[in-house]
Amino acid sequence: MLFLLLLSSVACLSLAMNKHYKACFNRAISAPKERVLRLLGWGLMLVSLGMALVQQRGGSMGFQFMQWCCLLSVAIVLQVWLLNRVQQHKTQHGHKANNLKKANTRKKVNNIKEARNSKKTLAKN
Repeated sequence: MLFLLLLSSVACLSLAMNKHYKACFNRAISAPKERVLRLLGWGLMLVSLGMALVQQRGGSMGFQFMQWCCLLSVAIVLQVWLLNRVQQHKTQHGHKANNLKKANTRKKVNNIKEARNSKKTLAKN
């Protein structure tokens, strides 16, 4: 439960950044959405910290804080990896779409050139 809260908070905080939001949704983030995501992210992080410090399973508060920091680090690394995968996925599919558009454009240009050449040939005859 604690890890999911941390992962959610890191996801909200990263999506509150225009760069990461644009990478995921292909558009800029609006100011109200950015504000909501930041507040939600920091709120979830504070709730998870409170839960970690209250749950003393045989350890001191300092030990619980250290465990929370470790979980936060793992959540951040996982979030970075996920954002990287999203970017790679979009890049791969974007290149395929661009290559397909270029191929279709080349075909159209070639068809136009062939039509012009055939008209010139007919005009000469």
